[in-house]
Amino acid sequence: GYNGIEITFNNNKQKITANKFEYDKNEKNLTIIGEVIFTDEVAEIEVFSDKASYNQDKKIYRFNKNINAKFLDKYFLKTEEIQYDTLKNLVSSKTSTKINDNIGNQFMVSNFKYFRLLNQINAIGAEFLDNKKNKYIMDQIVLDLNTDQILGKDISINFNNSFFGNPKNEPRAKGKKIFSDKNTSLISKGVFTTCKKNDKCPPWVISADEVKHDKKKQQL
Repeated sequence: GYNGIEITFNNNKQKITANKFEYDKNEKNLTIIGEVIFTDEVAEIEVFSDKASYNQDKKIYRFNKNINAKFLDKYFLKTEEIQYDTLKNLVSSKTSTKINDNIGNQFMVSNFKYFRLLNQINAIGAEFLDNKKNKYIMDQIVLDLNTDQILGKDISINFNNSFFGNPKNEPRAKGKKIFSDKNTSLISKGVFTTCKKNDKCPPWVISADEVKHDKKKQQL
């Protein structure tokens, strides 16, 4: 089929519009090409891409090339490949993905899994730049899309240089785990310093079982 294509699935709860489609009857596989727009009203997922496919038996969507996606109308993704397994309620990608939220935070992850029923994104190899220009680097990260809370493992933080009153400092922290919301970050087994970075150990550090960062007061 060509021009003005509209395909609906699951009693009109999911819909794809595109320029062209091809359906392989033997493989039960649908290929959709050109200005693809996918919407899932129940899951609150929207995906724009150049190409997509849908396997009728496995109930799996695959999206490829120039992907822009939206979850819950507040998390926005850019990547090159996404898979949506509707039987497992799982959205995933093995490609580098940029995620922005609606309050100015930005995440870069090497891959992710979005557990739709939990509204939770689990990712590996994450960099997180918050809306105060503090940079967090984590081996693993969990984003709770319901509460906008963040859990991370093996964390290092480069705070905005002017964050603690002296722009000549280079404040930073490391820790084993982090819990963060809009107002507070809690770092377990934390180490903090404001000394400038060099090849040697910093002149001073503070170590603690827990480090609390009050984002509003700009205080540790």
